[in-house]
Amino acid sequence: MPNFARINIGAYGNTSEASKSGWNIPGDATNDCKVDILDMLFVRSVLNDDTMTESNFRADVTRDGVIDVLDMLFVRNNLATKCD
Repeated sequence: MPNFARINIGAYGNTSEASKSGWNIPGDATNDCKVDILDMLFVRSVLNDDTMTESNFRADVTRDGVIDVLDMLFVRNNLATKCD
C-alpha cells in the first residue's frame, strides 16, 4: 500500500530494496521516523483533500482512502513514537 497505491513489480521485488518506500512507524505522515507535531500539522493542512497525490497520500495514515479527523486522531494517539 505505501507505494502510492501501486504494487512493487520491479526488478527489486521481494528484496530488502523493495521495502524502502514503506512507513517505518504508524502515524509518521512526514516520513521522518518519528511522530510529532509536524505530522499533526501536515495532516491538518490537507484535511479533506484528494489522497491521490503523493504528498497527500502520506497524510492518509489510517489508509482508508480519505484524509479526515480519524487521521488526526491516529497521529495524536501515536505522538512521541520513534523508529527503532
